[in-house]
Amino acid sequence: MNPAAASAGSTLRLRPGDQPLPHEGGEPVQERLIGMIKERRTLGIQRYGRPLETFNGRNAVQDALDEALDLATYLTQVRMEQEARQKGVAQALSLHTADASGLCSTCRTQSPCPTRQALVAPHHLQGHAPTDGAR
Repeated sequence: MNPAAASAGSTLRLRPGDQPLPHEGGEPVQERLIGMIKERRTLGIQRYGRPLETFNGRNAVQDALDEALDLATYLTQVRMEQEARQKGVAQALSLHTADASGLCSTCRTQSPCPTRQALVAPHHLQGHAPTDGAR
């Protein structure tokens, strides 16, 4: 059983189509977010002389929509860059496969070669490890 589910009294349930329940990870996200909000508040005071306040004469819906469109643009950029990187890694992995003698066909060292290991190893941090079926 998932440790998070056990500690929550087993009240967490997966529904069809849900991602798996989260397991213990690394850095706490909310603490980072709180710090970032504090930094943005300070920046806002530096830029505008005051923190964001209600009834400030601006159209908050328009501001939020503008920011949401910027966010969608940046997320699309990130996705496009990740796809390009994944394609490049897959291409490089295809060049570093073992031949019949167990050597990397490119490096001519024992497979998996250092290049293949370097291409595969860091991807677990990004949540999408390339398949490494051909060693």
